[in-house]
Amino acid sequence: MTWMGLRLAATLDREATDEGERLLGRIATPMAKYWACKRAPAVVTEALECHGGNGFIEDHLMARLYREAPLNGIWEGTGSVICLDVVRAIRREPATVDAFLDVLRADRGADPLLDREADALAELLPRLAADETPARHVVERMAHAFQAALMIAQAPAEVAAAFCATRLGEGWRGHFGGGAADLPVHAIVDRARLAG
Repeated sequence: MTWMGLRLAATLDREATDEGERLLGRIATPMAKYWACKRAPAVVTEALECHGGNGFIEDHLMARLYREAPLNGIWEGTGSVICLDVVRAIRREPATVDAFLDVLRADRGADPLLDREADALAELLPRLAADETPARHVVERMAHAFQAALMIAQAPAEVAAAFCATRLGEGWRGHFGGGAADLPVHAIVDRARLAG
């Protein structure tokens, strides 16, 4: 999520002089806003578990975060409205799709799951212009693929592979990457030990 935010901040910095960045910002900003707002309550719930009962009492910051996390999707616009902003971008400027897909294809061949998802989105995104019904589902897939592309470009290979497997792999279900049994967990833990 952090890399997605930083990538879009860079897009904002470059959009005045780079048409591709302007187009990317037009389609990817509402996508990121939707995904961040949808993820916030689940992330805060997980964080609350780390604090236990103390985190739930009103004197603790977690109580406020827990109570207010769902409001992100209201203040920033409901999920469906934000997804319709992605649809509007595609309808008004179809080149936004290519700008988005360019990010997904930048490291083509680095991960077959991302390659497959980029191909699927290349078919799905133009269809949203005619039928907005699956917009929420497609925008969620966009967010996963965008984040996967950033992971492949920036993260250690085993971390990027784990992200792709848990977000783009077959049978993935759940918000926190459950479902992929063959992750390189030992490589990730060993790397963390070396860094610590």
